[in-house]
Amino acid sequence: MLDMVDSADALVLAAPVNVGDVTAITRRFMERLTCYTHWPWDKSTPEQRIKTLTKRALLVTSTAMPGVMARFFTRSMGSLKEIAKLVGAKPMGELYIGLAAQSSDQKLIDKEVKRAQILGRKLARS
Repeated sequence: MLDMVDSADALVLAAPVNVGDVTAITRRFMERLTCYTHWPWDKSTPEQRIKTLTKRALLVTSTAMPGVMARFFTRSMGSLKEIAKLVGAKPMGELYIGLAAQSSDQKLIDKEVKRAQILGRKLARS
């Protein structure tokens, strides 16, 4: 899996909100990214191996609360930014999907679809 991340030019990093942050599965993935850091003997904290952000990333999170509230009351986008930085990716855009899972066949609203299309094109062009 990490070979695929290493060879990618661009990434879409996405995770739903679960109790204010990303899911346990996403956290597990983050733990697997420890290979992108090292802990020098003379330092009190780990350092990133990748210093230059050569990849691009689109960050997506969804939540049952309105998307605008997720910006202020959740940490999920911060966690996705940490993942992007660890793998050497610069975030090119963020997408908050709000009021998710209100029904079993939930559809994105037109505004979210348009924003996703704009960000997807931006990610592909850069």
